[in-house]
Amino acid sequence: MDKRVIMIIAILIVGIGCMYVVVDNSYTIGHAITTFSKTTITLPDGFSVGETNTKSAELYNKKSSEKINIHDLGKGDYVKDSFKNVTETYKNNPKYSNINDETKNINGVEVLQLTAETNNTISSSSVFYYYNHTYRVDMSGFEDMNKVNNILEFIITTLQPDYKQAQD
Repeated sequence: MDKRVIMIIAILIVGIGCMYVVVDNSYTIGHAITTFSKTTITLPDGFSVGETNTKSAELYNKKSSEKINIHDLGKGDYVKDSFKNVTETYKNNPKYSNINDETKNINGVEVLQLTAETNNTISSSSVFYYYNHTYRVDMSGFEDMNKVNNILEFIITTLQPDYKQAQD
């Protein structure tokens, strides 16, 4: 065989191998994404997009009562103020019990998370500063705290600016 043919076959094999690695490690290939407030997010498995406006996105699970609301609170670091408001809301509402708050580090992002129980389900509100914006993720209707934490990590990992739009 000609050396050029062997070289072309070798390049094709390397190219296909590289594409496999990219696809295998991607959070977006094979998943649905949605855009809100100049931000894109990959939907967690089993979730669909509900209402989306310029500052928030609603995701819901058709098979259960699980619901996620992601809010862009604007450019700037409003984490402490927003978390204080969320804490007051949870503590002043009698439907919430076993209220816990903690600070987590998820992929280098400091996250303030408040969790509570309501009607035998878990509700969570997390606030974090990422890409020069403050975000709040409200989750309700979950039965497993591990699932709440895994989905929160997935959201933070896949949240990124929508580079098709002018960024502020």
